[in-house]
Amino acid sequence: MTSPSAHIQIDSSVSKLRQGAPGQLVFFQRHGQASKNKVLRPERLALVDRLEKLLEQDPDFSNKKTAADANAVLESWREAANAPQWFDDSLNPAGVTEAATAGVEIGKFLADVGRTPDLLVTSPFRRAWQTQSIGYSSANLAGMPGCSSVDNGAPAWVANDDLSETPYCEGPCKRHPKSVLSRWQPCLNVDSISEECEVGSETNLDYMWKAMCDESKRRQEVARNQTKEEENAKEETHTEAKFELNEELLDNQAQVTNDLRCPTQRECTIVRSESARNSHLSSPMCRSIRLPSRGDRKASHNGYGRSRNALYGLLRTR
Repeated sequence: MTSPSAHIQIDSSVSKLRQGAPGQLVFFQRHGQASKNKVLRPERLALVDRLEKLLEQDPDFSNKKTAADANAVLESWREAANAPQWFDDSLNPAGVTEAATAGVEIGKFLADVGRTPDLLVTSPFRRAWQTQSIGYSSANLAGMPGCSSVDNGAPAWVANDDLSETPYCEGPCKRHPKSVLSRWQPCLNVDSISEECEVGSETNLDYMWKAMCDESKRRQEVARNQTKEEENAKEETHTEAKFELNEELLDNQAQVTNDLRCPTQRECTIVRSESARNSHLSSPMCRSIRLPSRGDRKASHNGYGRSRNALYGLLRTR
Protein backbone atom coordinates (compact mmCIF):
# COMPACT_ATOMS: atom_id res chain seq x y z
CA MET A 1 0.00 0.00 0.00
CA THR A 2 1.12 3.53 -0.73
CA SER A 3 -0.26 6.58 1.05
CA PRO A 4 -0.03 9.75 -1.08
CA SER A 5 -1.93 11.60 1.66
CA ALA A 6 -3.35 11.21 5.14
CA HIS A 7 -6.82 10.46 3.73
CA ILE A 8 -6.36 7.79 1.07
CA GLN A 9 -4.25 4.68 0.53
CA ILE A 10 -3.47 3.29 -2.92
CA ASP A 11 -2.43 -0.28 -3.54
CA SER A 12 0.77 -0.69 -5.54
CA SER A 13 -1.05 -2.84 -8.10
CA VAL A 14 -2.96 0.24 -9.28
CA SER A 15 0.17 1.45 -11.07
CA LYS A 16 -0.36 -1.30 -13.64
CA LEU A 17 -3.60 0.37 -14.71
CA ARG A 18 -1.57 3.34 -15.87
CA GLN A 19 0.26 0.99 -18.21
CA GLY A 20 -2.98 -0.28 -19.77
CA ALA A 21 -3.18 -3.55 -17.83
CA PRO A 22 -6.67 -5.04 -17.53
CA GLY A 23 -8.39 -4.98 -14.16
CA GLN A 24 -11.05 -3.30 -12.05
CA LEU A 25 -10.56 -0.23 -9.91
CA VAL A 26 -12.30 -0.61 -6.54
CA PHE A 27 -12.64 1.97 -3.77
CA PHE A 28 -13.11 0.76 -0.18
CA GLN A 29 -14.41 2.84 2.71
CA ARG A 30 -14.23 1.65 6.33
CA HIS A 31 -14.30 4.62 8.67
CA GLY A 32 -15.57 8.12 9.20
CA GLN A 33 -14.99 10.76 11.85
CA ALA A 34 -17.97 10.83 14.22
CA SER A 35 -18.63 12.77 17.40
CA LYS A 36 -18.04 9.73 19.57
CA ASN A 37 -14.38 9.66 18.43
CA LYS A 38 -13.81 13.09 19.96
CA VAL A 39 -16.11 12.96 22.97
CA LEU A 40 -15.39 9.43 24.21
CA ARG A 41 -11.65 9.41 23.56
CA PRO A 42 -10.58 11.37 26.69
CA GLU A 43 -12.80 9.25 28.92
CA ARG A 44 -11.52 6.04 27.37
CA LEU A 45 -7.89 7.10 27.79
CA ALA A 46 -8.54 7.98 31.44
CA LEU A 47 -10.05 4.56 32.05
CA VAL A 48 -7.14 2.87 30.30
CA ASP A 49 -4.79 4.79 32.59
CA ARG A 50 -6.67 3.46 35.62
CA LEU A 51 -6.36 -0.09 34.31
CA GLU A 52 -2.63 0.34 33.75
CA LYS A 53 -2.19 1.52 37.34
CA LEU A 54 -4.05 -1.56 38.59
CA LEU A 55 -1.56 -3.75 36.73
CA GLU A 56 1.36 -1.82 38.14
CA GLN A 57 0.09 -2.40 41.68
CA ASP A 58 -0.74 -6.07 41.16
CA PRO A 59 0.95 -7.47 38.03
CA ASP A 60 0.33 -11.08 39.13
CA PHE A 61 -3.39 -10.56 39.92
CA SER A 62 -2.83 -12.00 43.38
CA ASN A 63 -5.29 -9.59 44.99
CA LYS A 64 -9.01 -10.19 44.45
CA LYS A 65 -9.60 -6.46 44.75
CA THR A 66 -7.71 -5.93 41.49
CA ALA A 67 -10.31 -7.88 39.51
CA ALA A 68 -13.15 -6.06 41.27
CA ASP A 69 -11.64 -2.65 40.54
CA ALA A 70 -11.02 -3.61 36.91
CA ASN A 71 -14.63 -4.73 36.48
CA ALA A 72 -15.79 -1.41 37.89
CA VAL A 73 -13.68 0.45 35.31
CA LEU A 74 -15.00 -1.70 32.46
CA GLU A 75 -18.59 -1.24 33.60
CA SER A 76 -18.05 2.52 33.63
CA TRP A 77 -16.98 2.35 30.00
CA ARG A 78 -19.98 0.22 29.04
CA GLU A 79 -22.32 2.88 30.41
CA ALA A 80 -20.51 5.64 28.54
CA ALA A 81 -20.15 3.80 25.22
CA ASN A 82 -23.75 2.58 25.17
CA ALA A 83 -25.32 6.01 25.55
CA PRO A 84 -28.13 6.35 22.95
CA GLN A 85 -26.47 9.22 21.06
CA TRP A 86 -23.55 7.03 19.98
CA PHE A 87 -25.67 4.37 18.28
CA ASP A 88 -24.66 4.33 14.57
CA ASP A 89 -23.92 8.03 14.81
CA SER A 90 -23.42 10.42 11.89
CA LEU A 91 -20.34 12.29 10.76
CA ASN A 92 -19.39 15.30 12.84
CA PRO A 93 -18.28 18.56 11.16
CA ALA A 94 -14.65 17.47 11.19
CA GLY A 95 -15.67 14.22 9.51
CA VAL A 96 -17.52 16.06 6.76
CA THR A 97 -14.47 18.23 6.08
CA GLU A 98 -12.15 15.22 5.97
CA ALA A 99 -14.49 13.39 3.59
CA ALA A 100 -14.56 16.36 1.20
CA THR A 101 -10.75 16.71 1.36
CA ALA A 102 -10.34 13.02 0.61
CA GLY A 103 -12.69 13.43 -2.35
CA VAL A 104 -10.48 16.12 -3.89
CA GLU A 105 -7.47 13.81 -3.59
CA ILE A 106 -9.46 10.95 -5.11
CA GLY A 107 -10.38 13.17 -8.06
CA LYS A 108 -6.71 13.98 -8.72
CA PHE A 109 -5.79 10.33 -8.55
CA LEU A 110 -8.56 9.27 -10.95
CA ALA A 111 -7.57 12.00 -13.40
CA ASP A 112 -4.00 10.67 -13.29
CA VAL A 113 -5.14 7.08 -13.89
CA GLY A 114 -7.62 8.17 -16.57
CA ARG A 115 -10.64 6.22 -15.44
CA THR A 116 -13.39 6.07 -12.84
CA PRO A 117 -13.87 3.30 -10.26
CA ASP A 118 -15.67 0.17 -11.34
CA LEU A 119 -16.95 -0.50 -7.84
CA LEU A 120 -17.39 1.34 -4.55
CA VAL A 121 -17.54 -0.77 -1.39
CA THR A 122 -18.39 0.63 2.03
CA SER A 123 -19.04 -0.43 5.58
CA PRO A 124 -22.78 -0.36 6.37
CA PHE A 125 -22.20 2.01 9.29
CA ARG A 126 -23.72 5.42 8.69
CA ARG A 127 -20.50 7.37 9.24
CA ALA A 128 -18.72 5.17 6.66
CA TRP A 129 -21.18 5.40 3.77
CA GLN A 130 -21.68 9.12 4.46
CA THR A 131 -17.92 9.61 4.12
CA GLN A 132 -17.78 7.72 0.81
CA SER A 133 -20.77 9.55 -0.63
CA ILE A 134 -19.42 13.00 0.26
CA GLY A 135 -15.91 12.11 -0.87
CA TYR A 136 -16.86 10.79 -4.28
CA SER A 137 -19.26 13.66 -4.87
CA SER A 138 -16.39 16.07 -4.10
CA ALA A 139 -13.97 14.41 -6.54
CA ASN A 140 -14.85 16.90 -9.35
CA LEU A 141 -14.92 14.29 -12.08
CA ALA A 142 -16.94 16.23 -14.62
CA GLY A 143 -16.09 15.41 -18.23
CA MET A 144 -14.66 11.98 -17.55
CA PRO A 145 -16.32 8.96 -19.21
CA GLY A 146 -18.95 7.32 -17.10
CA CYS A 147 -18.72 10.04 -14.42
CA SER A 148 -21.70 10.37 -12.13
CA SER A 149 -22.52 10.93 -8.50
CA VAL A 150 -22.73 7.98 -6.14
CA ASP A 151 -26.17 9.18 -5.12
CA ASN A 152 -27.38 8.64 -8.68
CA GLY A 153 -26.54 4.98 -8.55
CA ALA A 154 -23.40 4.66 -10.73
CA PRO A 155 -20.81 3.19 -10.47
CA ALA A 156 -21.96 0.18 -8.50
CA TRP A 157 -22.12 0.89 -4.77
CA VAL A 158 -22.12 -2.05 -2.35
CA ALA A 159 -22.26 -2.38 1.44
CA ASN A 160 -20.16 -5.14 2.99
CA ASP A 161 -20.14 -6.28 6.64
CA ASP A 162 -16.47 -7.31 6.38
CA LEU A 163 -15.52 -3.63 6.31
CA SER A 164 -17.29 -2.92 9.60
CA GLU A 165 -15.42 -2.13 12.78
CA THR A 166 -14.64 -5.06 15.04
CA PRO A 167 -18.12 -5.86 16.42
CA TYR A 168 -17.94 -4.99 20.10
CA CYS A 169 -20.97 -4.87 22.31
CA GLU A 170 -21.22 -1.10 22.53
CA GLY A 171 -23.25 1.66 20.91
CA PRO A 172 -20.67 2.91 18.36
CA CYS A 173 -20.23 -0.67 17.07
CA LYS A 174 -23.93 -1.22 16.36
CA ARG A 175 -25.78 -0.08 13.26
CA HIS A 176 -29.29 0.33 11.96
CA PRO A 177 -30.98 -2.69 10.34
CA LYS A 178 -30.60 -3.35 6.63
CA SER A 179 -34.20 -2.39 5.99
CA VAL A 180 -33.62 1.10 7.41
CA LEU A 181 -30.38 1.55 5.47
CA SER A 182 -32.05 0.65 2.15
CA ARG A 183 -34.65 3.38 2.74
CA TRP A 184 -31.98 5.97 3.54
CA GLN A 185 -29.79 5.10 0.54
CA PRO A 186 -31.74 3.37 -2.28
CA CYS A 187 -28.63 3.38 -4.52
CA LEU A 188 -26.61 1.40 -1.96
CA ASN A 189 -26.77 -2.35 -2.53
CA VAL A 190 -27.32 -3.99 0.88
CA ASP A 191 -28.13 -7.50 -0.30
CA SER A 192 -24.95 -9.07 1.11
CA ILE A 193 -25.16 -7.66 4.66
CA SER A 194 -27.04 -9.11 7.61
CA GLU A 195 -30.32 -7.61 8.74
CA GLU A 196 -29.03 -6.81 12.20
CA CYS A 197 -25.53 -5.92 13.30
CA GLU A 198 -23.85 -8.92 14.85
CA VAL A 199 -21.85 -7.85 17.87
CA GLY A 200 -19.86 -9.70 20.46
CA SER A 201 -20.31 -9.76 24.20
CA GLU A 202 -17.43 -7.40 24.99
CA THR A 203 -16.56 -3.75 24.52
CA ASN A 204 -13.35 -2.56 22.94
CA LEU A 205 -12.06 -1.75 26.42
CA ASP A 206 -12.70 -5.36 27.50
CA TYR A 207 -10.50 -6.42 24.62
CA MET A 208 -7.83 -3.89 25.57
CA TRP A 209 -7.90 -5.05 29.21
CA LYS A 210 -7.40 -8.67 28.19
CA ALA A 211 -4.51 -7.65 25.94
CA MET A 212 -2.96 -5.65 28.79
CA CYS A 213 -3.32 -8.60 31.18
CA ASP A 214 -1.75 -10.98 28.68
CA GLU A 215 1.16 -8.59 28.19
CA SER A 216 1.60 -8.23 31.95
CA LYS A 217 1.65 -12.01 32.37
CA ARG A 218 4.16 -12.31 29.54
CA ARG A 219 6.45 -9.75 31.17
CA GLN A 220 6.19 -11.48 34.53
CA GLU A 221 7.07 -14.80 32.92
CA VAL A 222 10.05 -13.23 31.16
CA ALA A 223 11.22 -11.70 34.45
CA ARG A 224 10.88 -15.02 36.26
CA ASN A 225 12.80 -16.85 33.55
CA GLN A 226 15.52 -14.20 33.62
CA THR A 227 15.81 -14.47 37.40
CA LYS A 228 16.00 -18.25 37.14
CA GLU A 229 18.72 -18.01 34.48
CA GLU A 230 20.71 -15.61 36.66
CA GLU A 231 20.39 -17.94 39.66
CA ASN A 232 21.51 -20.89 37.55
CA ALA A 233 24.47 -18.89 36.27
CA LYS A 234 25.47 -17.98 39.85
CA GLU A 235 25.14 -21.62 40.92
CA GLU A 236 27.33 -22.73 38.02
CA THR A 237 29.93 -20.09 38.93
CA HIS A 238 29.82 -21.19 42.59
CA THR A 239 30.22 -24.83 41.57
CA GLU A 240 33.20 -24.03 39.37
CA ALA A 241 34.82 -21.99 42.14
CA LYS A 242 34.18 -24.79 44.65
CA PHE A 243 35.67 -27.33 42.26
CA GLU A 244 38.77 -25.19 41.80
CA LEU A 245 39.04 -24.76 45.57
CA ASN A 246 38.74 -28.51 46.11
CA GLU A 247 41.42 -29.12 43.50
CA GLU A 248 43.67 -26.70 45.34
CA LEU A 249 42.96 -28.43 48.66
CA LEU A 250 43.72 -31.80 47.14
CA ASP A 251 46.98 -30.48 45.73
CA ASN A 252 47.93 -29.02 49.12
CA GLN A 253 47.01 -32.24 50.90
CA ALA A 254 49.14 -34.25 48.49
CA GLN A 255 52.06 -31.88 49.07
CA VAL A 256 51.68 -32.14 52.85
CA THR A 257 51.54 -35.93 52.60
CA ASN A 258 54.70 -35.98 50.53
CA ASP A 259 56.41 -33.69 53.01
CA LEU A 260 55.46 -35.94 55.95
CA ARG A 261 56.49 -39.16 54.25
CA CYS A 262 60.10 -40.29 55.03
CA PRO A 263 62.25 -40.18 51.90
CA THR A 264 64.01 -43.54 52.39
CA GLN A 265 63.71 -46.65 54.47
CA ARG A 266 67.19 -46.11 55.83
CA GLU A 267 66.34 -42.68 57.24
CA CYS A 268 63.14 -44.09 58.78
CA THR A 269 64.58 -47.20 60.35
CA ILE A 270 68.01 -46.14 61.44
CA VAL A 271 68.26 -43.04 63.57
CA ARG A 272 71.92 -42.80 64.54
CA SER A 273 72.53 -39.17 65.39
CA GLU A 274 70.71 -36.91 67.80
CA SER A 275 70.23 -34.23 65.13
CA ALA A 276 68.66 -36.71 62.73
CA ARG A 277 66.37 -37.97 65.47
CA ASN A 278 65.34 -34.42 66.36
CA SER A 279 64.65 -33.66 62.69
CA HIS A 280 62.16 -36.52 62.50
CA LEU A 281 60.59 -35.56 65.78
CA SER A 282 59.88 -32.03 64.51
CA SER A 283 57.53 -33.45 61.90
CA PRO A 284 53.81 -33.26 62.93
CA MET A 285 53.44 -36.89 61.98
CA CYS A 286 56.19 -37.96 64.38
CA ARG A 287 55.61 -35.70 67.36
CA SER A 288 53.39 -38.22 69.11
CA ILE A 289 55.73 -41.15 68.40
CA ARG A 290 58.34 -42.15 71.01
CA LEU A 291 61.52 -43.43 69.42
CA PRO A 292 63.41 -46.10 71.35
CA SER A 293 66.27 -44.80 73.48
CA ARG A 294 69.78 -46.20 73.81
CA GLY A 295 68.82 -47.68 77.15
CA ASP A 296 65.97 -49.53 75.53
CA ARG A 297 68.28 -50.94 72.91
CA LYS A 298 70.80 -52.12 75.57
CA ALA A 299 68.04 -53.66 77.65
CA SER A 300 66.66 -55.68 74.84
CA HIS A 301 67.99 -55.88 71.32
CA ASN A 302 64.99 -57.88 70.23
CA GLY A 303 62.58 -55.35 71.73
CA TYR A 304 64.33 -52.55 69.87
CA GLY A 305 63.98 -54.40 66.64
CA ARG A 306 60.25 -54.81 67.15
CA SER A 307 59.86 -51.10 68.01
CA ARG A 308 61.92 -50.09 64.99
CA ASN A 309 59.81 -52.24 62.66
CA ALA A 310 56.57 -50.86 64.15
CA LEU A 311 57.74 -47.29 63.56
CA TYR A 312 58.71 -48.08 59.97
CA GLY A 313 55.36 -49.70 59.27
CA LEU A 314 53.46 -46.72 60.71
CA LEU A 315 55.33 -44.23 58.59
CA ARG A 316 54.92 -46.33 55.46
CA THR A 317 51.15 -46.50 55.85
CA ARG A 318 50.96 -42.74 56.31
